[in-house]
Order: sequence, then C-alpha cells, then structure tokens
Amino acid sequence: MRAHANRFYSFWELEQFRVKMSPERWDTIYAISNEPQFSPRTLYAVGGAFSGIPPWVAITLGLAKAARQEFRRVFKRRSAGNGI
Repeated sequence: MRAHANRFYSFWELEQFRVKMSPERWDTIYAISNEPQFSPRTLYAVGGAFSGIPPWVAITLGLAKAARQEFRRVFKRRSAGNGI
C-alpha cells in the first residue's frame, strides 16, 4: 500500500523533512468520525483538510504523476531493450 500511496504522498520526503527539522516531538493528528467506518464522503473531507486543495484536484494531480512515472518506466525499459 505504501508503494502505491507514494505516488500521492511522498513518504521519503516526509522522512527527510522530519530529519532536517529534528523537532523535540511530533504531535499526533486524529481523524474522528461518528460512523462505523469512514465513508467516502468523510475521506474526501479529510483529504481536503490535509491537502489544502480540493481532493479531486489532489487525486487528479496524483494520477497524472503516476501516469508520468509509468510512462518513464516503460520508456526506459524499452530503450534498454533496444540498445538505445
């Protein structure tokens, strides 16, 4: 899951930021909902709160980034196979 989520949220960059800032402590943030399970609507609202942009924009940007990464990976693999 983390590998796929990295396309939308760079865990490596977060870790680098945390090391760089080296705070004494990090505050935990909780999302609480009065539902047995998070509904898509609640997840959408949480996504908007944390991203600072409409979630559909964040998802679109993430999907575009994922498509670019896949295109580069396939192109690199084909170039290596053709001796280019």
